[in-house]
Amino acid sequence: MGRRVKRILMVLDDIGPGDALRSRFALATVRQAQPEARITLLVSDVAAQVFERGAEYDHLIVSRLYRSGVRGRWRTRIHKVTELLRLLRAVGLRHDLVVILNWGTTALDLLGRLAGGRVVGYENRLSLVLSSRLGAYNVEGDPVQQNRVLLKAAGLPAVELIGDPGLAQTRGSQGVEPYAVLHTGSDWACQQWTHDGWAELADRLVDEYGLSIVFTGLDDEAAYIASIQALMRHRSSSLAGRTNVTDVQDLLRNASLCVSVDSAPYELAQLMGTPVVVVAGPSSARPQMGGLKRPIVVNRTPADLGLRIRVCQRSHSEGHCHDYLCPFSQLPFIKVDEVMRAVGRLELSRRSPVQAVVTGR
Repeated sequence: MGRRVKRILMVLDDIGPGDALRSRFALATVRQAQPEARITLLVSDVAAQVFERGAEYDHLIVSRLYRSGVRGRWRTRIHKVTELLRLLRAVGLRHDLVVILNWGTTALDLLGRLAGGRVVGYENRLSLVLSSRLGAYNVEGDPVQQNRVLLKAAGLPAVELIGDPGLAQTRGSQGVEPYAVLHTGSDWACQQWTHDGWAELADRLVDEYGLSIVFTGLDDEAAYIASIQALMRHRSSSLAGRTNVTDVQDLLRNASLCVSVDSAPYELAQLMGTPVVVVAGPSSARPQMGGLKRPIVVNRTPADLGLRIRVCQRSHSEGHCHDYLCPFSQLPFIKVDEVMRAVGRLELSRRSPVQAVVTGR
């Protein structure tokens, strides 16, 4: 009879693409520590495309436990119970180890207990179902460091992530006209900058650095981006609705600069080694990706207000809010001059192409 293969369940639910990118090093850690194990990754539907390709797992299960659009307390509860049963059937029982990364939830803790023997995660309402006693997740803390603590509790020393395995990190390819990627959109009005601010910034990047401008975003952000382009003096391109995560990675790999709101593209830019400025809102925008260089963050949202905003966001079952008159919104107070000063700290070449720099293959 052959040796029994160890079964590990990694849970990355109730997160977005940016959180998923910050957590990839944890999967690499598990794969390196347990190369023969069968690793099942359970990930939220909105972050699943980050893990479409990779050698860190053997089986991928997409969760819709926290799907937006479910309205009403009882409908939400029925949806969660139904989805939990589906997920339990999909992941199976008798896992040797279950690691619930990031903050987790009570529902995910319960799923972990039903699916496995040893369950490691931060405490929620049902702390008794966990095998670890790590206390509650600190929403103001360092997300990467807190996942490192989780891995250590699971007996897995974290590895340093110095890039996305399998992806060449080439920036500013020779022969390509230098360009900047501007990512303007967010699901939340309180995390968006002004149309005038984006337009003036884009024009100044053309004037002062000789960069062409490429806007990225979702399909339903196309009109928003078009309204910014209409205010510009210079021509620009919009790829709204025409890219997936892999496409954006390719775009950022050769970009001279990325300016983004606090969303997944700034994480991707950091992963690609592309200079990045984050125009941040209520979240802390902690740019830590396994030791990679930190982007420059421009933030005018006080920490106490940021916490209130995140609590408010949790009350929106549809997963977004486009109330642009919301008094919580702080990004409009950020001036273009502040962002340009942040760009200046990156020491880009002015009015000349950025030469190719290959940091790994």
